Amino acid sequence: MAEEKGTLEAAYEKTKEVICDAAESAKEFAEDAYDKLTGKTAEQKAADKVKDAADWTADKIGDAREGCHDLKEKAEDKLDDARDSARDLKKKAEHKLDEARDSAYDAKERAKEKGKDFVERTGDNVEHLGEKIKKSVD
Repeated sequence: MAEEKGTLEAAYEKTKEVICDAAESAKEFAEDAYDKLTGKTAEQKAADKVKDAADWTADKIGDAREGCHDLKEKAEDKLDDARDSARDLKKKAEHKLDEARDSAYDAKERAKEKGKDFVERTGDNVEHLGEKIKKSVD
């Protein structure tokens, strides 16, 4: 039984080898027949291979160009977004600065008023104290 199995495997391998060789021969025959029908020389076949390689390279370059264009557009969009954000921040900063300036002016005016009131009260107090002193001396 083991001997039979080995013989079958050997026959299978030999059959597979013969079929592969036949397929390769058929492929070569078909290529030769095609070349004879089209009249292509070895130089023309080489030129076709170079053309195919050049076409493939051009396709890859085109794909790369499209990819770069897409990346450029995305970068420009991000840059536009960044500019818009910077403008918004600048406007907010200007608004806060205006508010701070107004608040400082208001504080200055309130301080002036309080200073005037203090001077008036102090003057009144000094005057009142002077009158008291004058009465006590008299």
